[in-house]
Amino acid sequence: MPRGGKRAGAGRKATNKATAKAAAKLDALAEKLSLRHRLYLEGRSAGKSKFQSALDAGYAESVARTAKEHIETPDVQKAFAALIQAVIPAEKIVARIAEGLDAMETKVFQFQGMQMDSVDMIAWGERREYAKMAAEYGEYFVTSPQKIVHSGKVTLESLVCGETEEE
Repeated sequence: MPRGGKRAGAGRKATNKATAKAAAKLDALAEKLSLRHRLYLEGRSAGKSKFQSALDAGYAESVARTAKEHIETPDVQKAFAALIQAVIPAEKIVARIAEGLDAMETKVFQFQGMQMDSVDMIAWGERREYAKMAAEYGEYFVTSPQKIVHSGKVTLESLVCGETEEE
């Protein structure tokens, strides 16, 4: 068990059935992890860097420098995902992504140290990143390119009509 006699993720309150189910899944996954893996997860969930979490969990500095390769096994990744699901309900993540799609930024204009004007503008870069995230999580696009195989000559008419000319 981690320091203080608590399991990784213990002490949180489930707010609905989905998070209660995720909390139970986390407890089951955490029991299968080694003490150092649980301590590593505890550090990561407290906001520490991967390096610092690994050191605090008792890993050597050389292992801590490559935590992703050596510590974050599939079991640890599953437990971390369950921790996220137990602490952050899906509805909140969806709401934050939706808010990001409407992101605005304020441009402030100054002259000789005094604010002269400010304008609210659309934050296109922020919106683009949130749109990518929403499309990825919503599975609206394929992440790996698919090879398109065709034979024949491609013309404007073939693109519009969907037919190819045979040579």
